[in-house]
Amino acid sequence: MQIAEDTVAVSTEEDLRQRAEQQLQALLEPALQVAYRQLGDWEAARDVVQDVVIKILERPKPFVTARNPRAWLIRLVLNRCTDWHRWWRRLRQWQQRIRPEPMGESGKNDWFQEALNRLSRKQRMILILIYQENYSVQDVSDMLNLSPDTVRVHLMRARQKIRQFLENEKGVTQ
Repeated sequence: MQIAEDTVAVSTEEDLRQRAEQQLQALLEPALQVAYRQLGDWEAARDVVQDVVIKILERPKPFVTARNPRAWLIRLVLNRCTDWHRWWRRLRQWQQRIRPEPMGESGKNDWFQEALNRLSRKQRMILILIYQENYSVQDVSDMLNLSPDTVRVHLMRARQKIRQFLENEKGVTQ
């Protein structure tokens, strides 16, 4: 009797893992795009998404049973990007103590990535979720635990900064 119950539990866990893998396949590209827009580096974006996928596959039940798995995945990716930014900032501080000269970043971003880099992390996150991932203000509000009015203000300020960047840096006028 005990062996049969254990077998059922194992097969259910395996079923959850398979369902999670199937759902993840469809969502990997949007997750990678979000990570790239947050980090500005494809390699770092792939690393972040890989870390998130591994975490999901270790415990697939919350992902499979989530009301909106795509929103859940994007939220995990955004959280991991924040962790990555913190880690990278600490690494740069540590390297500057050892070697104070500038490290020389590649700087080969497209104009949109340049504009995104001038936004605060929260503004960038909101802009990407609304315009790239097509979430509503209410959805973003729920994901980030902010009021809808706060999301709208961040969105308005992000658009203003991008407009100023295009006018001042790129010579684009309305």
